[in-house]
Formats: sequence, structure tokens, C-alpha cells
Amino acid sequence: MIDATTFVLFLIAVLTLFVSPGPNMAFVMSHGMSFGLRGGLAAAIGIGSADVVLTALTATGVRAPPTCCG
Repeated sequence: MIDATTFVLFLIAVLTLFVSPGPNMAFVMSHGMSFGLRGGLAAAIGIGSADVVLTALTATGVRAPPTCCG
């Protein structure tokens, strides 16, 4: 069992990372500003769809081929 102080610090770190915008958010915002609401929604739906597919592939054990002879 982890210490309560450690758990609280972990939760603070996770929440801080969770609310900070990343490259996907920047992409959606830039498309929204350039192409309007429909462009922003299209970018958000595209990223969400790709995340669902990636999650499903990861859960089933699909992986990228090795990059070198090994």
C-alpha cells in the first residue's frame, strides 16, 4: 500500500498533466481557427478515431515491426 502523501502527490502530478494542452489540442485549435467550427470538429473526430484504433490495436497485441535485424 502506498503512503497517503505519495498518493496525493501522484494525483496532483497526473491532474496537472491531464489538463495541460498537448500537440493534439494545438492541432485541433489551429484547424478550428483556420477552418471554423466544422474544421475543428473534423480534426477532433479524426484524432479521437485514431486514438480508438490505436488503443484497440495495442490491446490486441499488434505492434510495429522491428527496425533492425534482431
